[in-house]
Amino acid sequence: MDSNDKHDQSRSVLDDICLVPAPQIRRAWGLCETTMWGLEKKGLLHPVRIGRRKYYMLRELRKFLDEAKHAGPISVPWRPAAPTHSKP
Repeated sequence: MDSNDKHDQSRSVLDDICLVPAPQIRRAWGLCETTMWGLEKKGLLHPVRIGRRKYYMLRELRKFLDEAKHAGPISVPWRPAAPTHSKP
């Protein structure tokens, strides 16, 4: 086994246990909470909750980015604002 194989193995193990906080991902990717929620609803990202905080596995983030490079733009579900009622 050469040094590259060892490096790939150690990276794989770290990817499996490394959790990245949601705010860090939003800052790095320039996303808002609603977009992250939409990616979760579509099943593209799966948060790990520890207490009230959300984290994402590094392995899953890398996989998502690799697939997104080849897939093109992703549409994210959104909810329109509730209608406002004006007084007559």
